[in-house]
Amino acid sequence: MKRCLILRAEKSTPGEEDPYAKALRDANYQPHFVPALQFDYTNIHEVVNHLHHPETFSGLILTSQNSVEAITLAVKSEAGSNLLTLWKSLPVFVVGKATAKAVNQLGLSVEGEISGKANNLADIIIKYYSNVDKAQLKPLLFPCGNLKREELPTLLNSAGIPLHTVTCYQTMPHSNCAKNVREIATLGSPDWIVFFSPSGVQYSIEALMTAIPSLKDTVKVAAIGPTTAEAARSSGLPVNAVAKSPTPSSLLEAIQHCDTL
Repeated sequence: MKRCLILRAEKSTPGEEDPYAKALRDANYQPHFVPALQFDYTNIHEVVNHLHHPETFSGLILTSQNSVEAITLAVKSEAGSNLLTLWKSLPVFVVGKATAKAVNQLGLSVEGEISGKANNLADIIIKYYSNVDKAQLKPLLFPCGNLKREELPTLLNSAGIPLHTVTCYQTMPHSNCAKNVREIATLGSPDWIVFFSPSGVQYSIEALMTAIPSLKDTVKVAAIGPTTAEAARSSGLPVNAVAKSPTPSSLLEAIQHCDTL
């Protein structure tokens, strides 16, 4: 059984295994999860204030599960206020199935689930508002992290679609990443290392290179998407597999394809 070091927190729920763990185990890969990142949620009071006034927005953009968590924290802080009721009539644009699922659990419907990455979501949003007078268009509320990339805001701005951005979480290196990587490395070098974000590459690369000196020569590298793959290459790592979309099945397909070459 080939071993995969997954630079991501394992996300299991009662009665439901982490979907990436399940996909890999079912295909005879052994996943080892090591969180590379931790998050500090901030400005939740500002998110609450905006959620109280859906009439001032055209919709909502949520590009990560962390931004959905910020919305969840805002809702919990206003228990009993039915904070999201009026948002149900507005579009909620998302990237990826995992984010879409998290939004659905809040009782909201989504647009753009299959987009996979920010520039594809921008195309979907631009098409959605193609017949709307941009001068009359209210901004889209965009809760995001401090390390957000600028592709989406730039593309929407160029199309005349206004955004109101709220930084609602800070991304930081996980305090136990280096220790956990060392513990996994004591079992021997993994066959694969899988990165889930550019910041995950940035904050784990030193620990990985220290714990696994032969990494560049003996370990295959997979990335959840092209932006993450670019970050890995910029850090000096050869990238062997890139998922076509940020889903367990797509990641597994990319890894298996490489292993059959």
